[in-house]
Amino acid sequence: AKNVIEDYMTVVTGRLIRIDFEQKKLVIQHPVTRKPLDCFYNEEIEAMLLENRRELIQVTGNVFLDDNEMPQGISDVVCIQEVDLSPIEFSEIAQDGLRLCFKSPICFVPVLDDSQQLFVLKEERFGLDICAYTRGEIIDDVKSEIIFLWNEYALASDADLTEGALALKRNL
Repeated sequence: AKNVIEDYMTVVTGRLIRIDFEQKKLVIQHPVTRKPLDCFYNEEIEAMLLENRRELIQVTGNVFLDDNEMPQGISDVVCIQEVDLSPIEFSEIAQDGLRLCFKSPICFVPVLDDSQQLFVLKEERFGLDICAYTRGEIIDDVKSEIIFLWNEYALASDADLTEGALALKRNL
């Protein structure tokens, strides 16, 4: 029996292994199961597909799962994009009515987890350990977390903070 994750779109990352230009169909290989997953694409993204041949790409759509809860098919694709692991740099963050401007830009380098399905960002200076399915999500999560840390630590009285919290406050 096929299970489908319905009600929301799911992101699956896989290595682009085949493109059928006539049918506008591509095949990615899931990094964990090694199974090929095929789906259809819009012609506008063909240049990106060619630039990323044999590379990891992300497909967002309805994902059909096998009996082991692993992807076995994708339908109703709404987005196909490259996996971008380039550094994320902020010179300022504005969110929830607060605008933080940094003395010097801060830079974070995301990586993929072992399953190659999640972006992971760890930064000890700020105590960050964040996972997300897309680059956009991880950028949003970093912004939210830094705003939270600023409100909870940087604005707190030194007397209310532990030694570790004081170190975080200084880093902020």
